Amino acid sequence: MAIAFDATITSVNPASDTLSFTTSGSNRYLFVQTLIQDSQTCSGVTYAGVSMTSILGQIDSSSVSGGGSIYLWGLANPASGANDIVATFSGEGTRVIDACSYTGAQQTTALEASGSASGSGGTATKSITTLTDNDWLVGYVRSSGTTPSAGSNTTMRTASAEGGRRMADSGAAQTPAGSFALNYTGMTNWVVMVAALKPVVSTIYIPDLRLAFM
Repeated sequence: MAIAFDATITSVNPASDTLSFTTSGSNRYLFVQTLIQDSQTCSGVTYAGVSMTSILGQIDSSSVSGGGSIYLWGLANPASGANDIVATFSGEGTRVIDACSYTGAQQTTALEASGSASGSGGTATKSITTLTDNDWLVGYVRSSGTTPSAGSNTTMRTASAEGGRRMADSGAAQTPAGSFALNYTGMTNWVVMVAALKPVVSTIYIPDLRLAFM
């Protein structure tokens, strides 16, 4: 079963740090990104009351205008339908929640690799090594002052309400397994995160033909 994009949402300063989000389809996987300012922390995120797993936690984005930290969270088999994303923040300041969901994801060991990078200049990239044929890359980019655009092998999923942040993915299966990257253009200083999402691998039944001759 191939991975496919399902839905996305973005919110700046969501009411009560809660954001309603709808998932659908089978073999679902949910990614949530949280952004905070320097005076804050984000200690956890839940969806439909279920705790999400920290994939990349408190990545420093002080090189980017506005500073602060970014986090990437994940949850296999999130409840279907409309449910609440609830983030636990401390401190005062701007808070951002972004989410993307996918179908066709392996449910027990969905993530194979993840990583982050930061730098300066008009382009940004972060490569990771996949272990399974047909993985998808899912990631997040934050940039100073300008809205990042999609480079090669990259599909933007959220439209930034503040100009410098967007969630993205590879938009297609990465094959064969190996080193792949998400790529962005049109930036100055930047921070990126990326994770590899593993697809459901079909099991093909091969009958034992020896039984026919016994």
